[in-house]
Amino acid sequence: FSLVMNSPGDHRLNPGMGGGALWDAGCYPISFFRAALDAEPLEVCGFQQPGPSGVDMSFAGQLRFPPDVLAQFFCSLGTVTHHEFSIAGTTGRIRLDHPWLHDVGKSATVFVERPGAADGATTVFEQVEPYRCQVEGMAAAVLDEARPTVSVASSRGNVAALEALFESARDGRAVAVT
Repeated sequence: FSLVMNSPGDHRLNPGMGGGALWDAGCYPISFFRAALDAEPLEVCGFQQPGPSGVDMSFAGQLRFPPDVLAQFFCSLGTVTHHEFSIAGTTGRIRLDHPWLHDVGKSATVFVERPGAADGATTVFEQVEPYRCQVEGMAAAVLDEARPTVSVASSRGNVAALEALFESARDGRAVAVT
């Protein structure tokens, strides 16, 4: 998940405001891994490329999930815009061409590919307004006591993985997620 951020005053480039590629863009693939696998990572290894302000402009990482699943990601605020997600296993691959549906007017397609199959299966998801969905979900949780779309436990799990990735990048070693 990457984009070119060249607005010097943007909060995403400000370390005092929690800026950087991992917090801004990397949180999405990490959350996606955790949801798709319905598990928390056991350990992570991360690498970052800092920018002039000190925030990570690019971040690459690997996460190990139980029982023995590896997940890799790359996020950047300084490389050409790219949004794609792919899951490969022993019997095929699933690819999402636009997994976060945040660009107005774009739909997303899920491609399922299996070795030896003549044609893969595809499913198209139409464009939604994700920020409006977030606001409506928050309003429903506060005003109508609806269950939050993302639980506090899930949010904490994502932050724990992100913090472990930063620790790994800083210390140059794999880090257990606690």
